[in-house]
Amino acid sequence: MAKTRILIPMALALMLASSTAHAYTFDAMCAPESDRAVGADAPNLYFMLDRSGSMGDPSTDPSLTRWEAATIAIDEVVNDITVDGACSMVGDPNCDPLRFGLGFFSSGATNAVDVQEDAHINPTPTIKDAMDGTGPGGYTEIGAAAEVIRDASFLMDTNRSNIAVMISDGGPTSDGNCFSTTAPIDETIRGVQAICTARTRGSNAVQTYSVGFGTDSSASTNSLFAAAGGTGTCCLASDCAGQPRDPCSMSETELRSHLSTEQPSVCRQAVLLNSLQCTGSIEATSPSDLKNALLDIASAAACTFPLEIPATYPFVGAQPDPQATRVNIVHTFSAAFMPPGEISLPNVGDPSAPTSPLATELENIWGVPPGIAANYDNEGWYFSDANRQFVTLTPQLCADISAGDLTRVKTQVACACVKSGPCTAVDLGGFTPTQLSNMRCGIGTWQCIMGEDVCVAAGEPYPEICNGLDDDCDGEIDNIFESWNKPENMTFMIPADHAGIACQMRTTCTCDNGWQDPIAGNTWDEMLDAWTGTCQCGEGLEAPAETPAVDVAPPAAESSDQACSSTANAPQPVPWLMLLGSLGFVGLINRRRR
Repeated sequence: MAKTRILIPMALALMLASSTAHAYTFDAMCAPESDRAVGADAPNLYFMLDRSGSMGDPSTDPSLTRWEAATIAIDEVVNDITVDGACSMVGDPNCDPLRFGLGFFSSGATNAVDVQEDAHINPTPTIKDAMDGTGPGGYTEIGAAAEVIRDASFLMDTNRSNIAVMISDGGPTSDGNCFSTTAPIDETIRGVQAICTARTRGSNAVQTYSVGFGTDSSASTNSLFAAAGGTGTCCLASDCAGQPRDPCSMSETELRSHLSTEQPSVCRQAVLLNSLQCTGSIEATSPSDLKNALLDIASAAACTFPLEIPATYPFVGAQPDPQATRVNIVHTFSAAFMPPGEISLPNVGDPSAPTSPLATELENIWGVPPGIAANYDNEGWYFSDANRQFVTLTPQLCADISAGDLTRVKTQVACACVKSGPCTAVDLGGFTPTQLSNMRCGIGTWQCIMGEDVCVAAGEPYPEICNGLDDDCDGEIDNIFESWNKPENMTFMIPADHAGIACQMRTTCTCDNGWQDPIAGNTWDEMLDAWTGTCQCGEGLEAPAETPAVDVAPPAAESSDQACSSTANAPQPVPWLMLLGSLGFVGLINRRRR
């Protein structure tokens, strides 16, 4: 499709692009960016084909056995997608959009054709030659097949997407006794473990599809393999409305507890998933169904790219929020800018009902004419697996890859939280651990905010009250006078129902036996309400320095009995009480002015 480009200043493009910037932090120190040149870095797609004895049974097409139908389908898919000629560079029309390979499994498994460019014509044997040179026979050792996928060096490519497709017409077995009740379960676990290892190994992960062919296929077991390979999901039957259960996170004991077999009298035992429900297998009954399924997988594979997930990342794949994953492309739309720009692709959500503003962004930011931009309405990317290890581009962008208009895809996951538990919420600044433990804002807990670890304090700093704590976070406990005279605290008021809680702004608070109120309350009012009253205001521990001296004779000395009696029983002369009150009031005013 010919495309007309209208240039706008790069500064304007960058300004507009910044309006849609991610709120998450993307930094190579957290997770490296993956940069793939499409075409020259075409994905690897590996078919692992069942050639057990049952594949010699008739297919739904009476003229073809299952084996014949499967080999025809694979040959046609490979020929439909590959192109003749050597691939020399990015954008070369001779580059295959996919590099194919082939393996077989029955009683054991073997690699037949390494994944490579022009696998339909170049290697000896070609994919077709390899299929024509063998035939059905033996058992269904799916575990052995999965181990070939796990161990194949060509599926450890860190520069390409690595994708495997297991095609089988029945349940797993590993010995000649088709009535065995243990062999199918052992072989299933063996397969799940190998597929999980390939999927979770980092930047060269393998995404595995599971395709059932024929009327005897075990859809539930195939779906378990798909879930292990990242193309399906499992859940506990009692909690399928809750979180999915990844079989790769299960121990062998737990996984085995979910599996059983049919009655011993049944040959070719099917493995039953008792309390586990899995979906994701692709079931193809007829030869045409199989070819269409393989074409769909191949089409998606050509536009599927792995995310580079650091070993220390707290998720198997990307974070659940799509905003924490970045997918940028280099396209002819952006290549006209100097320097060439990168178009940030939006996530479309559910690929079956995609929504995105890409068309508008292409028109407004990159100067793409409206008629052309309209072709990209609701285009972008989506997670192609339940564990968010791979992203897939939508159909128009995939077509641009084939046309050579989209030449690079860059992906990156955002920084993610890895910390939990208590933390120091303020700069140490010479504070001792004891001082920090006494502060309202000294000790906090690690919280995950927009993908970053943030130490959130237990409380905000406030003026001191009588509670045995360092409320204003200056390293001192209950230094009330000093605290209330800080400029930042001058606007705080103590409500009438809490009068006396701050000792009338005097440093006269005492707490018996080192008592400290619990650090509580996220607001000033909540902090006041949380006061326990255990600490009390003493008498005259600090005299106001600026109170003027008054030449007044002190009252007569009291006897010890009088000192211990209440004021109600031993009234003082009224003039003396009034004078004391006046002096206290003057002292309070002077304190508030210090």
